[in-house]
Formats: sequence, structure tokens, C-alpha cells
Amino acid sequence: MNKPDVYKFRIDSFTPSTIPMIRLATYMLELARLMGNDTSVHFREIQRGSAVIVSEVESVAVPKVRDRLIRVEGAASNWRDNDETSDPFRKLNSMLAADNAVGNLRRGTATILKFPGREAERAKIGPVTQPTSLIGQLLRVGGRDASAHALIQDAEGRGWRITMTREQARALARYLYGDVMRFTGSGRWFRTEGGIWELDELRLQTWDEITNETLRESVDSLRLLSSDWQKTLDPMAALERIRHGDESGAY
Repeated sequence: MNKPDVYKFRIDSFTPSTIPMIRLATYMLELARLMGNDTSVHFREIQRGSAVIVSEVESVAVPKVRDRLIRVEGAASNWRDNDETSDPFRKLNSMLAADNAVGNLRRGTATILKFPGREAERAKIGPVTQPTSLIGQLLRVGGRDASAHALIQDAEGRGWRITMTREQARALARYLYGDVMRFTGSGRWFRTEGGIWELDELRLQTWDEITNETLRESVDSLRLLSSDWQKTLDPMAALERIRHGDESGAY
């Protein structure tokens, strides 16, 4: 009978004490999708050595998970294809790149999968300038040049850069570490070789406090940007539907 397999997924830009809980949960979700066999793969612990997610595969599912990861490894060389096997790999790699990280999945001393993350070469399409809204908490505001810059954090723990005037920065300063807010302006978007739309910068125009929706509910629109845009032939039209709250139309 097979012994349980233990896998370790390493994220080099975080430690167990610095990775946001919601970001960790998102990594675990995509890792579970990568390995498949939902009922037989279990979370064990978070180890040091950066942030290492340790999971255990029940003995009955060991051959299935190993076979699946072999298929994922084969698909990794062509991970731009958006299919059931390569999609979790692509999403994990995109998350690592967004977190300025690289990663790997190991079983014992063997490296099963490598995730280039920040080191991957990216052929970008763009920039495309489009009206954009972000939901998050203001963590930093300042700047030494003629313009000012801010950092906000969304519900998944991801940081977003905003550019503004000094007058806007002075007005925003009182919201530092305060309630969740909506920031609206002109966004510069790039589409990577992997088919992911990434926001490079938001040039701020207006902002308002969120009153009747939670950060978790609001982040759904941002998820659409990363999960649906690569599937649509008209991403700009999709953005308009997201921005205006119309999810009824087919892509």
C-alpha cells in the first residue's frame, strides 16, 4: 500500500508571519486545484524557509496526484493554454509574479514543479488606458516629486499603486489606515504573454468611502479581471460590464 505523499509549496517573498491570511487562502485554493482529488489532499501546516505550504495526500490518492502533476509539468512548458490542467499553474505563477516572488513544489528532495513568477519574461500588450475602480484600504501616501503616490491593499492582500496630485494626497492623508474606500481614475493596463491583464498604475480622479458593501463583496470585480479577461475576445467590453455592474451579458 502506498504511503501518504507530502508536498511543499514555497513562496520566497513571504514568511508565515508576513503573508496576509486572505492571500494565503487564495494560494491554498489554487494549489488544491493544481493537485486535484479534493477529498484526499489535506493542509498540514505552514513552515518557515520563506512561506512553505505543506500538504499531505492520502495513500489512496497518491498515484492519481502524481499522474496529474506529471501532466501539469508537461503543460507548464505551454502554460499560455487555458485548460483544466494548466489553468491552476498559470494562476499560481501569476500570483507569484504579482507578489514579486518565485516558487516551487517539492516532494521530498525532488522538485516537481518550478514557478518562475517574477523571473518570467513577459511580452506585454499595451498599455491600454481605461476608467478603473479599486477597492481597498489606504496604507501609504507621499512622494518627493511633483506628483504624489499611494499604496492601497485589497481584500486578497494585494497592493495597488495610485498616482495623484499633492493636493489630493493631502486630502487623502486623513484616511490612512482607515475604512475601506473606492478609488476611481484612469488605469494603465497591460496584457501579459500569459493572457493576464495587469494594472500598472491608477491615476486618481475621485474617491469615496464604502458604506453598504464589504471588502470581500467588492473584490469580486477584481477577480473577474484576472479570471475572465483572458477568456474573452473583447476585454475592453468586459471591463465596461464590470465597471457598470452588468454581469448578464455573455462574453
